[in-house]
Amino acid sequence: MTTAGPLLHWHLDELVENAGVPDSSGNRLNGAAEGDPKNVPDELFGSCLTLDGDADAVVLPAAAGPLPGVHTLELWVDADPPANDGRTLAVLPFAGPALVLRADGSLRHVLPDGTEASAAPAGTVLPGRWQHIAVTAGDDELTVHVGGEPVTRIPRPDKPVPGEDTPALIVGRGLSGTGHLAGRVAHVRVYGGVLTPEEIRLDMAEDEAELSAFVRTYPIGFELLNEDEHPVLFIDDAPGDHPMTVRLTNASRDEVVPTPSGGEAGPDNHHFALRFRAGVLSGGSVPRTETAGWSMSAGTDTIYLLLTGEQPPSIRPGGSLTVTLLGLNGDGGGGTRGTRVELAYRRLAYLGDPQELTGTRLQALELVNHRGRKELPLHVDFVDGDSVLSDGATANTLRLRIANTSRDVPVRLRGLDEATPAADGDGTGTDATTIVVSFEVQEANEVREWALVTGAAKDGAALGLPVPSSTWEAPARSFPGERVQWRLRPVTSTQLEPGGRLDLLLTGVIAPPSLGVANVYVDLVNLPDYVDGSFTATVRKAPLLFSQTSVGIGTRDPKARLHILDPGNISNNAGAGTLVLGPITGTNLRLGYHGDYTWIQGHGQRPLALNPLGNHVGIGTTTPSSRLTVLSGDAVQIDVRQGATGPANGAPTILFTREGGWRHRIEARADGFHLKTGEPGLDTLSGLSAARVTAAEVVTPALTIGGVTIGEAELRILKRLAAGTLTLKVFNPDRNEYLFSSDINDGAGRRSVYTSALSPTDPTIPHFRVWQLREVT
Repeated sequence: MTTAGPLLHWHLDELVENAGVPDSSGNRLNGAAEGDPKNVPDELFGSCLTLDGDADAVVLPAAAGPLPGVHTLELWVDADPPANDGRTLAVLPFAGPALVLRADGSLRHVLPDGTEASAAPAGTVLPGRWQHIAVTAGDDELTVHVGGEPVTRIPRPDKPVPGEDTPALIVGRGLSGTGHLAGRVAHVRVYGGVLTPEEIRLDMAEDEAELSAFVRTYPIGFELLNEDEHPVLFIDDAPGDHPMTVRLTNASRDEVVPTPSGGEAGPDNHHFALRFRAGVLSGGSVPRTETAGWSMSAGTDTIYLLLTGEQPPSIRPGGSLTVTLLGLNGDGGGGTRGTRVELAYRRLAYLGDPQELTGTRLQALELVNHRGRKELPLHVDFVDGDSVLSDGATANTLRLRIANTSRDVPVRLRGLDEATPAADGDGTGTDATTIVVSFEVQEANEVREWALVTGAAKDGAALGLPVPSSTWEAPARSFPGERVQWRLRPVTSTQLEPGGRLDLLLTGVIAPPSLGVANVYVDLVNLPDYVDGSFTATVRKAPLLFSQTSVGIGTRDPKARLHILDPGNISNNAGAGTLVLGPITGTNLRLGYHGDYTWIQGHGQRPLALNPLGNHVGIGTTTPSSRLTVLSGDAVQIDVRQGATGPANGAPTILFTREGGWRHRIEARADGFHLKTGEPGLDTLSGLSAARVTAAEVVTPALTIGGVTIGEAELRILKRLAAGTLTLKVFNPDRNEYLFSSDINDGAGRRSVYTSALSPTDPTIPHFRVWQLREVT
């Protein structure tokens, strides 16, 4: 035997409105119906699901998460003959191939890429009959079981890798939305391991025996309903105003025939008997029936019903008989409360079977106070706001007010000090007034748009008084059905004075992330002077809330006209966005905040323009005097950086452009600033015009002053001249010779200095006066 636990069990015997296909495994893996599948009666299972072959299917939504790779899938199927292209019975998209039924009655394993392998030979699945199909998927092998017997084993192919939005389980169609199955299906199961053939056959036996055994033992079902089709018996001063209907239903697959019996109904002569607990029916009740074909008599707590006539009407399979009872009234001593009523049946038999059918069935019945004044002068609603943030995370608080709208009549509330409840809740007694507050819960893997809290948060929700009071006992919380509920009773008798009110605080309300409304139900039962009252207060679920002057998104306490909190994105960068203006797939502007900074970002590969139509921009100032004014007391006002991933030869650059004219830029390089002109990438240096330039060092190949350009050589001569170290030679360019000193003494102790007197180019012209001074290097 294996120890694989059940992950999912869809009986497929009912579709619940707004909830889909219930999962009875306890894991709440409810299915969602596609198309319009319908429940139809079935002889084997009582009810099953029929699929039309065009659009009907049942899926387990992707939110449930992938089902395990090692598993067992079971289902019952009665399939119509498929077309040649085959019809899909079921597929676990993340765990294995689809199981496809072919026209010849064979089964095939089909992967998303079209790869196939045999799952069962031709003639295995026949139309017009129920067959149990199971697939066990181990680590290395797939095995198909038909009727509890293995028919094929193949090596397990690689697991598919579908998209993240793909359902976790599909019944009745293929992965691509084609290959819809026509026929009936029932009892879909998934286990988290490989079942043995014996365990699969146990499931089959359980499915087949579950209904037939129960129905055979209890063929008659019944309902006791008021005129609103509710199982409610009123406590009233005028019981004749509220007829009750007994509906008797044949739940078996055989016709049920009453045994004829003459005379009147009584303890020893009846087909059906309704038995109430002591203290449920008031002593003033005078039950009777006016339904033709029935005789009725009443004891203290029992009503006897007899089908009359020589051949009383039989009840066909699934059919029913009804009888209307008048004059029933609940005993008011115990106030509003719950009880049970029992139906006993006898002198019935299956058609053609002489054995008598006898048995009993039970039904829950509510006794509701309808005494006293009908117009209960109470108003129940929310004050200080009727909205909650439906983000699945924020804990909301609601103030519920029960107000007496009368200007002159109080509403009395009986306390525990005056209550005398019956020991079993049904007998005579006077219960304390009870205020019952409840609302719906959305559990995991459910979609309940009308729910007020999530299942994970229901334990954190609380009801209480704004100020604790010894007049009221602590609210008692419970979880009946799919609700969270509190019952609040006064310790000592009190009253709501004319115009008075009782405020209750609902705290810790974490609403599911959905839009719409949710109802909070308030019932007041066992009021001394009035009928029981039921009220509904509506809560609006939305991602934003309004105060008197402000709007909050993600916060219940906005601190500005519009206040947005996005705690889920506190670590997001500018790729996300708390506020998005524009289409996500196109040009859009995003604003947001990180835990360390705030940001604004243009998206859609489009620029962000500030004041494109004019006006000034100020940073650190509210009175900018130019298109961009920066005012700061910091040491650095503007910080221009180039990222480490920039071009290898790049540099932080500021570009100046005159439209239709020139372009200059300032580049910051390792050796200092470079002033350049032209398009980025060109290395043409540009000029600098200034009244005064102060620099620790100027490095330039030439310096122009006015119309004179001085180079490096000239500056070197001036430097030596200033230092007194300059040595010169006198040169005659026409003679191409230097001035020299002769040995002739002029008689005064001085020597004479000479050079040739005539020009080499024109000997008739003297050029001895043309000289050049040349540096001695």
